[in-house]
Amino acid sequence: MDRTKGIIITVLGVLFLIPDSLLVRLITATPLAICFWRGLLGGSLLLIIYLIYGLLSKDNKRLDFTLKEILIILCIALSTICFVLSVNYTTVANTLFLLSTAPFFSIFLSYFLLGEKIRLKDLCASLIALIGVFIISLGSQVSNNTLATSLGDLFGIGIAIFTALVLTLARHGSSKLVIRSNAIGMYAVALFVLPFVKNFSVEQETILYLLILCLICVPIGSLLILTGPKYISASEVSLIILLQVILAPILAWLILKEYPGLSSLVGGIFVISALLIVNLKGFSRS
Repeated sequence: MDRTKGIIITVLGVLFLIPDSLLVRLITATPLAICFWRGLLGGSLLLIIYLIYGLLSKDNKRLDFTLKEILIILCIALSTICFVLSVNYTTVANTLFLLSTAPFFSIFLSYFLLGEKIRLKDLCASLIALIGVFIISLGSQVSNNTLATSLGDLFGIGIAIFTALVLTLARHGSSKLVIRSNAIGMYAVALFVLPFVKNFSVEQETILYLLILCLICVPIGSLLILTGPKYISASEVSLIILLQVILAPILAWLILKEYPGLSSLVGGIFVISALLIVNLKGFSRS
């Protein structure tokens, strides 16, 4: 029962996040302004959810701030900023293919932080994923705007690292802790970029996209995905998240006419193949 619940929660989370990168592209505003509103509005909604959850939940245990939660909050904020900047400075496909390498960073982070053993299969899959990332970066180097796409790819790798840290640190956290960390993490996004935002305005025609992104897709999607690992294995979560990696670039291709490029597609195949090698057997066993 718990496994079915975990799969449903994670699939719903992915479905909410699939339009994320597309909406970021459709909003007419500076990247840092999008980060600010994403953090402020998303954090406010999550704070309301946290307060409602606290009133309805039978768990009245006080949650003290720990070093682990502070690190989770910091990583949520940094991964959010990296995501918006990556989508703005490279293709949607590159951003999501690079984001999908997060499980491989989790493998090594779990080794250093939790003392978990690294299997030979994991090392081989990580090498395949690394080849995929290299192929994607090669494509960026020969693009029309080398600086922008290379910088975007770098932000994409940043998303993967910070997301891996969040998933590793939040693995055994309570639902209440996950909601609070998300809310504060989103507010931290707004706080971090505030000194650097010169123009907060959003073009009137795209305000609806901003509201859908900040009040529906991001807070609800991320909350559901972070809740999923409480009920199912990391292998299953990684495979379900592949839905976003595959469908979001197709959505961008259809609506934005953004062709990802041959190198991105080939590199993405390497990354997805590596994920399948690591997780498919574990998924079938579950």
